[in-house]
Amino acid sequence: MERILVGTLAALVGVLLAGGMGLRELSRVHATGYQPTEWTDLGTQRVEGDSWSFAGQAALAPGQTFVRTTVGSCEGSAGGFMMEGDLQQQDPGQAGVDVWSGPLALVGTAAGVDSATGLASISRPATLNPTSQIDVTIAGLTGVMRGATIHVCVGTP
Repeated sequence: MERILVGTLAALVGVLLAGGMGLRELSRVHATGYQPTEWTDLGTQRVEGDSWSFAGQAALAPGQTFVRTTVGSCEGSAGGFMMEGDLQQQDPGQAGVDVWSGPLALVGTAAGVDSATGLASISRPATLNPTSQIDVTIAGLTGVMRGATIHVCVGTP
């Protein structure tokens, strides 16, 4: 598990460094937000500073690899702050562990958050419907987001 966390942190640093060097051109995942058939609401975390993180566990269906973070509900539209991404399966280098990770793209229209970058990962034992570890980090949030509560949702792409 420590190896997966280190890999996730390394990927986040890479995304942040690329953004700082002007290389960040993350495509918008879905201009109007993505609507999978079923969402699993993993919980919320309040924004306290310029970065935000969430770590939680849940029993997810094997196909649930699409992550959405929003100040609204999981099913809501992208009218406010929303970032989402379709995570890609990674090779963790060890048998028996499934890992998905990827960047989150800004979808919502909230003013003053264009600098936000995000990364999410899901890791779990390669068994039927095991408990999954979900980690989400967003950096580059502006003062307008302080005090907001962000929901973390996972759906099937």
